[in-house]
Amino acid sequence: MDKYTPEARAERAQYIDVTWQTGPIPEVGVNGAHIEDVIQVAIDRLRVHNEGPMRCRENSLAITALEEAQNWLVRRTMARVNQGVEGSMEPHT
Repeated sequence: MDKYTPEARAERAQYIDVTWQTGPIPEVGVNGAHIEDVIQVAIDRLRVHNEGPMRCRENSLAITALEEAQNWLVRRTMARVNQGVEGSMEPHT
């Protein structure tokens, strides 16, 4: 079976168990992961691959793309802080 088919991905999904943060931390406390946490785990895993014989340009580019995603999420958080809605379910503009 090709490892990129929907069936193969569904089979691997049984090994991924993420508990996502539910609700604003100031109201409910930390009760799960944020998207930023999962992105960091993926970056860390790719860096491990890139330290050995699996080092390649594609891994490096994937790390860069994930770091760019982190940057956009930091910018989102900064906008939310500046608009006074961070830590709430209110949208920012």
